Amino acid sequence: MEGQPNEVIGWFVQWSPTVIVALIAAVVAWRSRNRDTQDRKEPTWVELSKENRDLRAELDETREELRKLSVRFDEFVEEVRTRDRATARVLSDAAFQWPAEHEGPVFDAADIQAIEDAIPPRWRNRLRPAM
Repeated sequence: MEGQPNEVIGWFVQWSPTVIVALIAAVVAWRSRNRDTQDRKEPTWVELSKENRDLRAELDETREELRKLSVRFDEFVEEVRTRDRATARVLSDAAFQWPAEHEGPVFDAADIQAIEDAIPPRWRNRLRPAM
């Protein structure tokens, strides 16, 4: 048994210095990798579940906000369409009435209210009688 440590040392001495350095480098790299993974904290299942719930809540809020914006946009589109139809009717009435014996066009009151800011002030007073 006394010869065993010497035999182990002799066995290592037979290796080239390059192999010994490579082994030492591999051991150091392996230990540092293990130390890095131990220092790095992986999220727990509870943390992942909480993050998932938070993200779902945020997604639900975003969907609700998008739904509200969609409703507002639909209302805006309908308002613009109503205004465009009123403008078309006003222009049609003006084109129909102008060349005849009228001094100027006579407009429907609802159409004038829809596009009031685009009509010259003196035309606003010339409204078609209610039917």
